[in-house]
Amino acid sequence: EIFAQQYRYDQLEVQAKIQEDGTIQVEEIFDTYFKVPKHGIYRDIPTQYVVEDTRFWIELEDIFVKDRTYDVDTEYAMTSIKIGDADIELTGNQKYDISYSVYGLVRNFSGLGYAELYWNIVGNRFDTKIHKFYGELQLPKVYTWFTSWDFLIAADGISDFLDDFEGTIDRSQGDKIILTYDKEIPAGNGITLSIKFPVDYFVFDHERQASLLGVYSEEEAYEREFLYLEEISSVIMLFLCINTVIFERRVSKRMERTIRKKYGPIVVQYIS
Repeated sequence: EIFAQQYRYDQLEVQAKIQEDGTIQVEEIFDTYFKVPKHGIYRDIPTQYVVEDTRFWIELEDIFVKDRTYDVDTEYAMTSIKIGDADIELTGNQKYDISYSVYGLVRNFSGLGYAELYWNIVGNRFDTKIHKFYGELQLPKVYTWFTSWDFLIAADGISDFLDDFEGTIDRSQGDKIILTYDKEIPAGNGITLSIKFPVDYFVFDHERQASLLGVYSEEEAYEREFLYLEEISSVIMLFLCINTVIFERRVSKRMERTIRKKYGPIVVQYIS
């Protein structure tokens, strides 16, 4: 909420081209409005996610920000793009044009008989609201949709079928999907695409696909469990601290009422 009071995204536009090997060329255009002076924005992109015991890595390359000073910081599971100049503060309308290529969002599930694109086309790590969204997804070739199960979409954390999506979806061109979403997307929410394709629709590099998968070892699983318990413990400690403060305030007020009842009103005297 603090950041939402400082700036907002009037529109996010995403232009994405999927290549035959599953690589996606992405361009994101943020129409931004700064209510207070700001140096710029951060764009954080996760580079791994975990499903049960399997870790899925994402390859992120060719990061570029048009006409802006920027710095890229890559950590274990996150790439952060810091855009802006430490010596310059900006207000009002600003446009940020970010491009990159990503591999690993399209997965080959040949054993299940399909390939799948699973992508947060609007990520859920933004700390302020997005007023509206427009996206174009260019496919490598024409695709005939068989059932509505081939295309699922989620907005604001609620899974929707095509008929329930509160935006517009245009697939009439066969090799392009156009999405519009004019509702406000709150901070911490996003839009997720899940699109299934025939297993032979893409030409995968199977070794490259395999290199992006990993099963957690016992040590890693233990570390994950330890970190999870540590986070839970921190939440519990915070809860206990808050309740302790509330209890102390209640006791203090009761003592104050007892003192006043016994000795009369407390009068603060100012001595000149």
